[in-house]
Amino acid sequence: MPIKIFKKSAVSNKTKTLPNTTFDVLPTPASSKNSGLIPFIDKLSVVVTVQDNDAASIFTNIWTQICDKTVFNEAGYKAKGKYSFAKFVGLQACTARPLLQFLHEGKKALRFRIEFNPSAIGSIGFSELHGVLTSIMPGGWDYVIEYGRISRIDIAVDIPEARPGMFAVLPKQGLSTKEWTVAGKLQTLVLGKKGGNQTLIYNKKAQQLGQGKPWEGKATVRVERRMLNPAIKKLSSLPDLPNPFAALSLTELLNAPPTEKEWLWSLFKDSVSVRGLPAALARLPKAKRTLYRKHLESQPHQLWGPSVIWTNWLAALGEHDLHKFHHQ
Repeated sequence: MPIKIFKKSAVSNKTKTLPNTTFDVLPTPASSKNSGLIPFIDKLSVVVTVQDNDAASIFTNIWTQICDKTVFNEAGYKAKGKYSFAKFVGLQACTARPLLQFLHEGKKALRFRIEFNPSAIGSIGFSELHGVLTSIMPGGWDYVIEYGRISRIDIAVDIPEARPGMFAVLPKQGLSTKEWTVAGKLQTLVLGKKGGNQTLIYNKKAQQLGQGKPWEGKATVRVERRMLNPAIKKLSSLPDLPNPFAALSLTELLNAPPTEKEWLWSLFKDSVSVRGLPAALARLPKAKRTLYRKHLESQPHQLWGPSVIWTNWLAALGEHDLHKFHHQ
């Protein structure tokens, strides 16, 4: 049978304007509190099923290029997981490297998985990635859109000039919570269990500096929602992704409930400062816990407005074009 070789497309010189999601410089604080906060995709994993009529050609194309170290870098044995092999894709535009995992049987490609941070590779890096994929499969990223399903997507938003300790997190009842502190100051809060959907709230500046990476300016709080096998499976449906932050309540411990004594409320605030809000609520009698939760739900933090933040999703997504066919 004839072998189809797909030529690697040239990288476009057209530069797209992306939202400011670089992590080394703090974004400018929004004058209208939360209306200027831009959500972005922090990690995207897509599993693509290779079509039967493309299986032989895709296998040949990847096999003839896999040793090109200018494009494909070793990812290590553990990175391949359940796949036949795994490689990092080296990009000239950035240091971030997408991960490609391929599964084959004999000389036929069966499935592959791609994982990367769209904000980290930027528009030029994405054009490079599209070019690499075009040399392997017909249409490059278009093939991913058509035959892929999203296996994981992390949506994040940065709150500049803030620290995790400024927010009292009111999780759903029964939700697993974990906290990490440094010198008594909250650095990271995780809602949900590992292996399932999670929400992380952490000090991005501290994380970067802890990894030996540069950071300019004041601290930033990152709110990150990690979703495994989300309701939206197709890349083309990303504009319809439900607000991942809708159920997250970030509050302020301000005035006591109208019917509560100030000294009791003060004791509760002290308990929160030591144990965190979820644990402090859990120690209360049921009636008082219900009263306090209802009161806290009526006091959202002024820097946090999920519905307002999510109005910027379509504009932010449109800058990346991950959901659009490129037809190159």
